[in-house]
Amino acid sequence: MPATQQPAAGALEMVLELLRPPVPEARPIPPLPRSDLPPTVRLLLDVSVSVSIELGDAEMELGDILGLGRSSLIMLDHPADRPLLVRVNGVPFARGEVVEVEGRYGVRITETLPQETGGDEPQPSPRPSETR
Repeated sequence: MPATQQPAAGALEMVLELLRPPVPEARPIPPLPRSDLPPTVRLLLDVSVSVSIELGDAEMELGDILGLGRSSLIMLDHPADRPLLVRVNGVPFARGEVVEVEGRYGVRITETLPQETGGDEPQPSPRPSETR
C-alpha cells in the first residue's frame, strides 16, 4: 500500500483492537533494597536516564513525505508480532510488548538482554533500501 493511501475510517483501530491481547494488571516496579548496596552505588540510584522504545523504521522518497497528511499510513519495517527493543541511554537493554494501561501506552518487559560488551547487542532490522 503506498504511503499516502488512506485506510477506511476506523478500520485500523478496529483491527488493532481485535488483535490486542488482554492485559493483566500491571505490576509496579519493586523498590531496590538499597541497604544491601555499597554507599557509592546508592548514590547512583537516583540518576535519571533516557528510556526509549524502538518501534521501527521506514525509508520513503521525499515526494511521498511531502504528500503525507492526516490519516496517511507509514509502514514500518518491524513485524507487528515481534517484541520491541527497549534502549536505556541508547544502549539495548530489553525487549517488550506494547500494552495499554489506563488509556496510556506502556511496554511490558518480556526479556532482558545481556549487558556484557562484545557483540551480544541485537542488530537492527535492515532498512528497506539495504535489502534491494
